[in-house]
Amino acid sequence: MEFDRIRELQRERKWMQFCCAIVDSMDSLPTDKVLNIFLESAGQVHPRSSCEVFLMFSERLNPEDGIRILAIGEEIIRNTILYSEPFEVEKMLLEMKRCLLLVEINDLKGIEKKLFEWKSLKMPKNVRTMYNLLGFKLYQKIRNIEAAFTHLLKYINLSESEDLMDTLVEYAMLSKEFFNYTLITSLPGFNKMKNRELKEIFIMFREGNVKGLEKRYNKFTEIFGSYADIVKEKAYMIALINICFLEVEKKVSVKKIEELLEISNKMAIYIVLKSFGLGLISGWIDGEEGTLYFDSLIPRALQKEEIVKLKEKYDVWEKKVHEVIAMLK
Repeated sequence: MEFDRIRELQRERKWMQFCCAIVDSMDSLPTDKVLNIFLESAGQVHPRSSCEVFLMFSERLNPEDGIRILAIGEEIIRNTILYSEPFEVEKMLLEMKRCLLLVEINDLKGIEKKLFEWKSLKMPKNVRTMYNLLGFKLYQKIRNIEAAFTHLLKYINLSESEDLMDTLVEYAMLSKEFFNYTLITSLPGFNKMKNRELKEIFIMFREGNVKGLEKRYNKFTEIFGSYADIVKEKAYMIALINICFLEVEKKVSVKKIEELLEISNKMAIYIVLKSFGLGLISGWIDGEEGTLYFDSLIPRALQKEEIVKLKEKYDVWEKKVHEVIAMLK
């Protein structure tokens, strides 16, 4: 009955209804049979509709067959003569999806080049979302943590997906360049993380709570393996930034850093210099005084408690300004 309905719509050339019937039948009729019927008329269907159908077929086929069908879809849309538009977005979507499947089967040749070619193009949100998913999958495969994290963060912001939140949190800690951890905790999917222990470790990490991380040493090393020491070093730098943030006079003694972080003088100096090198802190160390002076800290989203403290500072400054104005009257 369902099959007859599809054939009837095909004969009547009701292409929108035909595509809807094809999609509706994908879970009830044999995929190869439905696909063959669709391919008979795909060239007459509007490219935007055929693009959606080809994408849905690729989700139901094994990667190799999905790659083949998407290539057919690209060719059909490229050669369409019934419509005057170039349909670049539809062709790009199919090619990106094909690249995703190629990454899945470890056929990575030429994909990074395509990413660079697409990077500067103007894309609608759905295409930009797939572009960043592809970038994440590719760089995850070749273990480029920085690039994978950058694409994943953009993908999650665009898609509001919660599925990869655990991976995002892990990569945020592994990244050598990312330090805006409050931004991660502000994402809608953060509180729905599947790995609760990873979530707790991340919160300690955001707060620079090195003592708490040491108490979770076994789990910490289980998650990060050979990268555990690098991640712990980042936690020290975050703790240093948090210490500096609370210093109104923009200076803090190295001795205080040692005491608060429970580290040696040599380690404290190392963490400060590393923070300078990464651009987390702009300042200098007065060797005679043993004091860190700083002009600025890396911009970041503030935690709720920090916003409250900032407001308190503002209230104090406002009061002082009013006092000075009153004295001048």
